[in-house]
Amino acid sequence: MISSSREERELELLHNEVQVLVTRGDTDDSMPRIKIFLEKAKSANSLKFMALAHSLKGYVYYGLNETKLAIDSFEKAVEIYSTKKEFFFDEIKQANNSLGALYKNLGEYKNALVVLFDSIEISERYSVSNSIAYNNIATIYFKQENYKKALEYYQRAIEVENDSETSNRSYIIKYLSNIASLHVKLGNIEEADKIYNKTYQYCEENNELSSLVQSLKGLGILYLEKSDFDEAEIFFNRAITLSKEIDFKVHLVDLSLYLADVYEKTKRSSLQLNSLKYALKVAQESYIAKEILVYENLHDFYYKSGNVIEAYDILKKLFIINKQKFLKEKEENLLEMQEKFESEQKDKLIKQEKAFNDKLKEKNQKLAELNDDLAQFNH
Repeated sequence: MISSSREERELELLHNEVQVLVTRGDTDDSMPRIKIFLEKAKSANSLKFMALAHSLKGYVYYGLNETKLAIDSFEKAVEIYSTKKEFFFDEIKQANNSLGALYKNLGEYKNALVVLFDSIEISERYSVSNSIAYNNIATIYFKQENYKKALEYYQRAIEVENDSETSNRSYIIKYLSNIASLHVKLGNIEEADKIYNKTYQYCEENNELSSLVQSLKGLGILYLEKSDFDEAEIFFNRAITLSKEIDFKVHLVDLSLYLADVYEKTKRSSLQLNSLKYALKVAQESYIAKEILVYENLHDFYYKSGNVIEAYDILKKLFIINKQKFLKEKEENLLEMQEKFESEQKDKLIKQEKAFNDKLKEKNQKLAELNDDLAQFNH
């Protein structure tokens, strides 16, 4: 454990500093600081801060679309936290929720469900709220077209969040929007319309602007599904404008892609290209994880437009991105192996030194005994 309160304060300050960098999406500065943070946490033998460092690294990798590296980081965090499960149950819950989302994004639904159900089991045992896990489980069932179970878990997510002492209304609106999306998928357009309008009205009346963006997005998708492109365009544009005004960028890439879809269906190719380019700009600035998705849309646009050269250039960029990802993962694995080797060598040297010191101590003891015997003999 930490040897002094001074070290603990230093680690807390360093943790706060790194957290700010990660929240800003400042990957260039955050990774070197995380490395320093992790080394200091190891030096202080602090389980809490070692695990936090790995979790923060996981969030950075997630933002960089380095899913496998993000999974490795969160798994290390869970491994450390699990040595003191009774103290870190809430942290384990959060790390498992992140792992569940990552596995879900990779399409590894079995692994996702394992960690998410483990997260729920921990939450129920220690009586902590965990609506996010229920929502993510519901989304997996949705993707697997098990709509009955998906609806059941979305509703359970809402119940859990409502019962929480720190209930977050924006989460509930998100879960309601997911239920509305499910109804759209099932063709229950009227039911979806009812839910979206309900959340939209609530957000308008209570000035919950970030949740309002989500409701506008949902309404846009609904009208896109109904082929009412004029209404869809109005809702998407309003959601984009509001996102910029309140600096809420989470949905901007998706909104721009949906708006591009509207422009494609209404045969306004120049506006479609503008939306796709804007989506790429936002992705590159804030959400690298969505960069590949935007490039894929851009490739389709150029290919369908007959612009083979631009389509080919996009393919080359996609190849470079995927190659860089592969090389980065390989480099990270090599570094990890090197660190492990150095750690093992260090442990080996410590053991050898201890064995040598023990032998030296034994020899000195025998020499001391011999000197005593000689002294006694001389006397």
